Amino acid sequence: MSILDKFSRVSRAYRCPVCGKFDWCLVSRANPQDPEEVICARVESDYRAGEAGWWHCIRPNTCPPCDPLIRVIQPRKPTRDFETIAAEFECAAADEMIVGLAESLSVSGEGLSRLHVGWASARRLERLDTRCHGRGCWSFPMRGADGAIVGIRLRSEDGFKYSVKGGANGLFIPSELRNEDGLLIAEGPTDTAALLDMGFSAIGRPSCQEGRKRIQQYLQRIPVPHAVILADNDGPGQQGAELLAGMIRLYCPDVRVISPPETIKDARAWKQSGATGDEVMQAVNMAEKLSLPIARSRRR
Repeated sequence: MSILDKFSRVSRAYRCPVCGKFDWCLVSRANPQDPEEVICARVESDYRAGEAGWWHCIRPNTCPPCDPLIRVIQPRKPTRDFETIAAEFECAAADEMIVGLAESLSVSGEGLSRLHVGWASARRLERLDTRCHGRGCWSFPMRGADGAIVGIRLRSEDGFKYSVKGGANGLFIPSELRNEDGLLIAEGPTDTAALLDMGFSAIGRPSCQEGRKRIQQYLQRIPVPHAVILADNDGPGQQGAELLAGMIRLYCPDVRVISPPETIKDARAWKQSGATGDEVMQAVNMAEKLSLPIARSRRR
């Protein structure tokens, strides 16, 4: 039995309800206009259907698939005790050091502290088999959807970004997060800090093309009334936001995508330009609410 015995190709009449495209993806053959199952070639999930893409259940019933051709993707497990390492780095970051970093980034020390910023010396990173670009690096813990630390992002003093070896990419989730207020999703920890400073509940993903599955898992674990993706003003940022929106609109009733004004690159630069929370909220209110694509019936 092959996947095509159970699924058929999408078309302009029956688009993929996950990504909204009309090519590459597959929908359940029995009911292509209103499918219960989808294999999306673009949006990731916890289930892989070979080279065809990722399996999604469109109905509220989220039972795993019975098809033996669809396998569960096992998350990569950290090879180090990152909880202990992150706590050590956080203790090493003196208050005056955090103030200096905050001033250089035009964000507040409070926002950085909510993200549990730390300091890792070059010697300590060497013992972790991680080369340091300078005398030391700033550290930001990356978390799974359950809040457990799965890796540590490093930022050198000249702005170079990489990670401690042995970890996985995760989300930047601040403390004291009010999920009932909705959620803004940024790229990276410093953009997240900028949104926290402007009064928003915000989390960050590792980059514009990563973290989609973890955000999906986060929203499944902690429902929010609405989610807003703040995309960088470049091609990869816009594409990554589109892919992320396609995934999470299955798990959140109100998903929107916004960007800073054309001449501004990202959330932190937007704040540096003098933007306030009210200005960002105005962009949110003007953004179109994304909905699942409605299949069109064929013309006769």
